[in-house]
Amino acid sequence: MPRPGILFAALWLALAVRLSATPWSTATSDLPPDPSVRWGVLPNGLRYGIMPNHEPKGRVSLRLLVSAGSLHERDDERGLAHFIEHMAFRGTTAYPRGALVPALEHAGIALGPDNTAFTTPRYTIYHLELPDAHEQMMRLGLGVFYEYASNITFDPDLIELERGVVLNEKAIRDTPEARIGEANQAFLWPDTRLVHRAPIGLEEAVRHFTRDQFVAFYNACYRPERLAVIVVG
Repeated sequence: MPRPGILFAALWLALAVRLSATPWSTATSDLPPDPSVRWGVLPNGLRYGIMPNHEPKGRVSLRLLVSAGSLHERDDERGLAHFIEHMAFRGTTAYPRGALVPALEHAGIALGPDNTAFTTPRYTIYHLELPDAHEQMMRLGLGVFYEYASNITFDPDLIELERGVVLNEKAIRDTPEARIGEANQAFLWPDTRLVHRAPIGLEEAVRHFTRDQFVAFYNACYRPERLAVIVVG
C-alpha cells in the first residue's frame, strides 16, 4: 500500500517551481477560481493550493486536509477518525511521546492558537500558523504535516492516556443544546447516515478501540490521493 513517502519534500519544491499537473475541480466549475491561487497535484496524488498573501506581514498559514471523517467509519469505529486526530499530537516517528508540542513551542508555534485540528463527518483538518516565512520554518511546518500524514505511531500507552482525554471531551460536549441539536437532526433526516455519525463517536466504542483499528483506518484513509495541503502567506 503506497504511503505519502517524500510528498512534502516534493511540495516544498512546488513552492518555487511550477508543476504541470492535473488541475483541481475548480478548473471545471462555473465559478471562476481566484487567479492568484496556484492549484496542483503531485505525481502521487497529493493536491496542493498556494496563495500569496501579504497580511499579516511575513506569516504563513498551513492547512492539511484529510478526506476522511466520521462518515467513513464502520459501526465499530464510531469516533475513530476524531481519536486519530488526537493521536497525531501524541506521538509520531520524528516526534515520539509528546515531543511535538515542545518542538513547535520552541519555534514560536503554540498549541491551540497556532497548532490545532478538528474532525467533521466528511474530513479532518490540521492547522499550523507559522510566525515567519523563512525556509527553515517552512520546512518545519511541512515536515510536521508529513508526520501527521504518514508517521503517527499509535503507541499503546499513549492511546490509553488519550482515551481519557477523548472521553472527557465527549462528556463536556454532552450539553442540553447539543442533545436538542441531535434530536432535531434525527427528526429532519431520520434515514441519513449523518445522524448516526457524530465525530465524537460512541463512548462504548471509544473505550475499546484497539491499536489494530487505529492502524487499519489510518492506512486506509491517510493516503496521498485523499490529502491536500493549503499554503497561504
